[in-house]
Amino acid sequence: MDSSTTKSLSPDSNEPLFLGIDVSTQSTKASLLSSSLELLSELAINFDRDLPHYKTSGGVLTGSAGSGEIHSPALMAVESLDLLAEKILAAGWPTQRVKAVSAAGQQHASVYWSRRAPEMLRSVNGSKRLVDQLGSQAFSRAVIPNWQDSSTTAECKAFEAHLGGPTALAKITGSKAYERFTGPQIMRWRREEPEAYEQTERIGLVSSMVTTLLCAGGDGQDGEEIKGIDESDACGMNLWDLSTPKRGWSRPLLELVAGDDAAAADELARKLGAVESDGGRIVGRIGRWWQEKLNFSPDCLVCPATGDNPATLLSLALAPREAMVSLGTSDTLLIPAPSFEPSEAFHVFYHPARVAGRNASESGEGEQGEVVETSSRYFNMLVYKNGSLAREAVRDKYCASSWQEFDRAVRSAWPARGSAPQHMGFYWFKEEIIPPNAKGVHLYTSSKDSQWSSAEEFEAPGATHPHSIISSQLLSFKSRVGAILHENAGGDNEGGLVRIHATGGASSNQTLLETMADVLACPVVRPQQQGNACSVGAALKARWAWERATKPGRERVAFDVCVEEARKEGEAAEQGGQKVKLAAEPDEARTDCWRRFLPTWEELERRALRGE
Repeated sequence: MDSSTTKSLSPDSNEPLFLGIDVSTQSTKASLLSSSLELLSELAINFDRDLPHYKTSGGVLTGSAGSGEIHSPALMAVESLDLLAEKILAAGWPTQRVKAVSAAGQQHASVYWSRRAPEMLRSVNGSKRLVDQLGSQAFSRAVIPNWQDSSTTAECKAFEAHLGGPTALAKITGSKAYERFTGPQIMRWRREEPEAYEQTERIGLVSSMVTTLLCAGGDGQDGEEIKGIDESDACGMNLWDLSTPKRGWSRPLLELVAGDDAAAADELARKLGAVESDGGRIVGRIGRWWQEKLNFSPDCLVCPATGDNPATLLSLALAPREAMVSLGTSDTLLIPAPSFEPSEAFHVFYHPARVAGRNASESGEGEQGEVVETSSRYFNMLVYKNGSLAREAVRDKYCASSWQEFDRAVRSAWPARGSAPQHMGFYWFKEEIIPPNAKGVHLYTSSKDSQWSSAEEFEAPGATHPHSIISSQLLSFKSRVGAILHENAGGDNEGGLVRIHATGGASSNQTLLETMADVLACPVVRPQQQGNACSVGAALKARWAWERATKPGRERVAFDVCVEEARKEGEAAEQGGQKVKLAAEPDEARTDCWRRFLPTWEELERRALRGE
C-alpha cells in the first residue's frame, strides 16, 4: 500500500469514502473508493475456503443426478457478510467516513423471505452475528437457485407457450425463457412446495437481499424492512414488462406463475413488491447492526443494489458502440443500447443507473417521470456458460495444464494473410445458453477444396484445439454482436464495435486479448485500476446516489456525468490515472481473414447444432 493510499485511509481525514459489496457465485467482495473514485482497498470472502461447513464446490451445491438443480445456502450469503465485517475491522477501514453504500448480487438468483423476516430484520443489533440473529427462520426457502440451474425446462416452455412463443416473450420481458431466470424458478418451487410458498412474505433477488441486510436494524420508518428489487435486475426474471412506457410486472405471467388465478396473481405481485426504477434513489440509511458492529455513521446512505452484470457495466461507464467482455467462469458480453429492441438471440436490460420515478405496483401505476439520460437507456447482454472453464479443460487435456503451451499453440495457428482456418470446433462441455441447449464437442476440418467435414479428433490436437476453442468462442461473439448492432443502428452492421473493455480473470491472457482484437476488429482495453468490477461498480453507484442526495442542484445529474467529473477531480489531484489502458489492437490482415470466414463458421455452428 503506497503512502497516498495510507493517507486516504486515515480515520483523521475528512474525505468521503464509498463502499461497494458484491455477493457473487463463489465469493463476497468489498471495494472501498475515495471521493475521486480511486480504489483504496478491497477484501474478499471465498465461500468454499472460508465457509467450508456449507460444503459447496465453486460456491454451489448440486441436486440429485439429472435434476439440473444448482443452488447455494441462503445462510451462506448472510454469514459471508459476518466474515466480511470481521475483515473490515481487522483491516482498519475508516468506516465512519463512508457516506454511502451500494451492492451487487448474482443475477437471477431468488431469495425467499419468511413471514417472520420483517420482525427479525428490525430487531438485529451489533452484539451478535447476522447469521445467528436471522438463522433459518428468516427464510421460507433454505436455498438460493443459482444462475447455472437448468431444472425449469418445463416451466420455460410454459412461459413461451403462454405468450405465443419465445419471440413474443422476448418482446415483453427482454428475453426468451431461460431456466436460470427467476420467474420459471418461482413457478416450479410454488408447485413443488406450496406450503413453503404460502409462508413466504417476500420474494427478492440476491441484490435486494444485500440492500435489505445493509439496512437491517434501521428505524423502519418507511415500513420496508425488506427492500425492493432494482429494475435492471428485475429484467432477468422473465416477469418484468419492458414493452410499455409504464413498465411493471406482467399480469399474464403473474397469473401463469401463481396458477391462473387472479387473487393468486395479486398475492404474487405483493410478494414481489415494488421495484426501484431509479438506481440512485436513497432507500434507507445504514442499519443498526453496521453502526454498532463497524462504527458506520448513522447518516451513511444506502441505494438499491443491482445485478452483478449491470454493476460491472457501471464500473466502466461504456459509450455507445463500446462493449464489455467479462472472461470468467462464464463469458459475458454487455453492450449499451439506446432503445428497447428485443431478440431471441440476446437479453435486453434496463440501464442500472438512470434517474427516474418509482413503479408503485405491478399495474405500472406511478409515472416514471422525466429521465436524465446516461449514455444509453438499456443494455444488451450475451451469456455463455462455457467460458474460462471450457478453455481450462482444453488446456489441461491438450497442453499439460500449461497456459504457456496453450498460448504458443494459439499464436502458431493465427491465420496468415489471405488464408483461412483449417480446423474449427464447438466446445459445449456444459449445456450452452447461446446457442440454446447446445451440447457436446463437435470438430470440423477443411480439405484443400474448402469442403468441411466432421472429425472425431484433429490430427495434431495439442497444436489445434487451443486456437480452435478461442477462435470459435470469439466468432460467436462477432456473429451475435453483429445482430445487436444491426438492430440498434438502423441496419449499419458494418460499423461494428469501436472498443472492447476486457475484465475477468482471463483478461490477463494477452494471447486471448490479441485474438479478440483480430476477430472483433477493434481495440481491446483493460481497466487501468484493477479491482473487482462488480463491487467497484456498486461503489460508483453509491457515489452517484450520495451526490444526488446531498448536493443542491444535482438531484438529477446523470451517472456518466457524475463519474467523469469525479475522475477528473482525482486526476487534477494526482490521485488517478487513465481510466483504461490499451491491451491489444487488431491486425488488419488477420481481421480480414476472420471477416471472410464468419459465414463459414456460422454454417458450421448450424451443422453442429444438427449433429452433422
